[in-house]
Amino acid sequence: MNKKAFTLVELLAVIAILAIVMVIASYSIINAFLSSKENILEDRVNNIKTAAINYVQKDSKLLNSADCAKINSTESTNYDRCKVFTVKELQDLNLLESRDKDNKFINEVTGEEMTNDVVTVYRQNNRLHAKVCLVSNGETC
Repeated sequence: MNKKAFTLVELLAVIAILAIVMVIASYSIINAFLSSKENILEDRVNNIKTAAINYVQKDSKLLNSADCAKINSTESTNYDRCKVFTVKELQDLNLLESRDKDNKFINEVTGEEMTNDVVTVYRQNNRLHAKVCLVSNGETC
């Protein structure tokens, strides 16, 4: 008898192997997708920091001790000169522009708007630094 067809066991084995390969591939694709969202968020945060620092560098009188009182009461580090902004304030000053048609900054990880996220610019060791508190990620500032 001339046998030229596959048996049921052979077909099931191939299907099982294909299923395993698909699970591994889908896991890698999902991780790459989530990683790209985190990278986009990190780039946006860096852009926000840079815009705030550049704005404060233009007018160093913006740094005052009154803005630091709240920060110093909640953190172990002590800042004597700082300025606190929200992303919305930076957008209103035309320091930030989004590529979105509505000019909104969206947190890619959570899908929330970043307008209430807080940016703190402070002077430490004679250099300006910025720290962003992502309220849109559920952080408390």
